[in-house]
Amino acid sequence: MILGVASGMDGRYLLAYSALLMASMLFWSVAFLHRPAIPKTLGAIGVGASLATILIVVAGHVVIGVAALFGLQSLLGASAGAASNDLTFVNFVERLFAAWSGVAAWLLWRGYTSDGASRLSEDEH
Repeated sequence: MILGVASGMDGRYLLAYSALLMASMLFWSVAFLHRPAIPKTLGAIGVGASLATILIVVAGHVVIGVAALFGLQSLLGASAGAASNDLTFVNFVERLFAAWSGVAAWLLWRGYTSDGASRLSEDEH
């Protein structure tokens, strides 16, 4: 929004922004699933949280699509260019992504993302 998104496109931008944050979290979480112990746990939590959030977005679109078929076009206002006043979902996604990113950054900083085999070979030398 700070970068100058046209006012009529803010709903679409926020939806794309939220979806791409969750996709990023999902891909990193899948990568962490291939690591030992703590990163694997974070990966499992991240996969669950990001998949659940993505499924909520998809389910919401399906519900809105079905509602639109029954004449409830007003529900599509945000994606059609109306000003978006309720940013609850975007705030939730940003908080979830920030918390996950903080833990992931700490794991990367502390070196907990290396696999067990390379740690064993380093310890032997």
